[in-house]
Amino acid sequence: VLFVNPEKVHSNRILASLYNFMRAPDDKYFFAVLIVSAIVLFTLKSAYSVFMLYAQQKVIVSTYNRLTRDIFFSYLTKPYSFYLSTNSSVSFKNIIAEVSQFSFGFLASSIIIISESIVFLGILAFLLAVYTTATLIFISVFGMVMVLVGLTLKKRITAYSAERDKYSQKVYKTAMESLASIKE
Repeated sequence: VLFVNPEKVHSNRILASLYNFMRAPDDKYFFAVLIVSAIVLFTLKSAYSVFMLYAQQKVIVSTYNRLTRDIFFSYLTKPYSFYLSTNSSVSFKNIIAEVSQFSFGFLASSIIIISESIVFLGILAFLLAVYTTATLIFISVFGMVMVLVGLTLKKRITAYSAERDKYSQKVYKTAMESLASIKE
C-alpha cells in the first residue's frame, strides 16, 4: 500500500512519526530504510526459528527418552502377576507408541503453537497500532471462519482418534503375538 500510495506515510500518524524521527530527507530514503529493516527482521526471525527448532527438538527428544525409560523401568518392577493378567502388546504399545505420540505429537505441537503465538501476538500488536480498523475486520472474519472449521472438524477428529487407537492396538497385539508364537 505504501509503495503504491507513498503519501500514506505522511497521513498515518505512526509512520509520520517514524519518518520525522528518522529525519528522512525524502520518501525514497524512508522506503529504503523500511526495506532494509524488513530484510534484517526476516533474517533475525529465521535465525530465531532455527534456534527455536533446535531447542524444541532437544526438549522433545529428552522428554521422549525420559518417559520411555521411566515407563520401561516401571514395567520391569511390576510383580509377576501383572504379566499374567496383562497382554504384553499393550505394555509394548505404552512404552513405544504412546510415548512417541505424546512426545512427537502433543508436546511438539504444543511447543510450536506457543512459540508461533508469541510471534503472532507481536505482529498483531504492530498491525493494530498501524492499521487498527483493517486488522480488526480481518481478525473478525478470520476468527469466524476458524470457529466454523473447528466446529465442523471436531467430530471427525474425535472419530479418527478413536479409530487410530483401535487399529494401533490391533497392530501391536498382532505383532507381539506373532513374535511370541515364533518362540514357541
